[in-house]
Amino acid sequence: VYSMHLYCHVNNMGEPWNEFLCELWHFKNFRMKSAVGEKMGSAVFLTEFGAMSESPQALREYERVLTLTDDNFMSWTYWQYKFFHDITTSARPTHIEGYYYPEGQPQLKKLKLLTRPYFQEVCGQPLTSNIDNNKNFAQFEYTAGECSDSSTILYINEKLFNDGKKIVVEVTSGVQTSLIRTNYFRLTHQKSHIGQKLSLIHI
Repeated sequence: VYSMHLYCHVNNMGEPWNEFLCELWHFKNFRMKSAVGEKMGSAVFLTEFGAMSESPQALREYERVLTLTDDNFMSWTYWQYKFFHDITTSARPTHIEGYYYPEGQPQLKKLKLLTRPYFQEVCGQPLTSNIDNNKNFAQFEYTAGECSDSSTILYINEKLFNDGKKIVVEVTSGVQTSLIRTNYFRLTHQKSHIGQKLSLIHI
C-alpha cells in the first residue's frame, strides 16, 4: 500500500488560511500522489489528514478532502496531535484537533463529517459515491459481480450521520437488504444482476 498525507497550511486556531488555495493544492497534490501509487501498481491509503478545529472553515476543508477520497474509494485516517505538551509538537489549544472540547462535549459537526457512509465490502466494482452531510444523503453505484454470497456491506452511522433517525435504504429492484448489526447493512443481488449497474440511496 502506498501511503500519502494531505494537508493545507492552517492558522494557530486550526483553520485553513486560504480555502481557495487549499482546494487547488489538494486537487493537484491528490492527483500527483495517486498517480505514484498507480505507477507502483499499489493501492493508495491517505494515512494522514485533518488536525483541525470544528470551525466552519475547517469543516469545509474536511469536506474537500473527504470528497476526493469518496470519489476515488480511498481509505483514510484522521490525524491529530495529542496534548502531552511535547516540546517538539503538541496541539494548542489542546482541544482543537481532537473530538472533544475541554468540558467533555463531543465535537459533533466534526464527528458527523468523519463518520460518513462507505462500502466495507463490494461484490463487484464500485462506480460512484455521492455524500451530502447537510442533507443526510448518500448515493452509491456499483457494477454487480459474481461472489460466493453476492453480498455488499454498507456502513451508515444512524446516530451521527442520520441524526438518530431510522435509516432508509432504497436499492435497485430485486436487491435484498438486511441489517447485520447497528449501522451495517447487507445488500444481496441476484444472479440476473451480475454485470449490471446497481444503485442504492440513503435518505
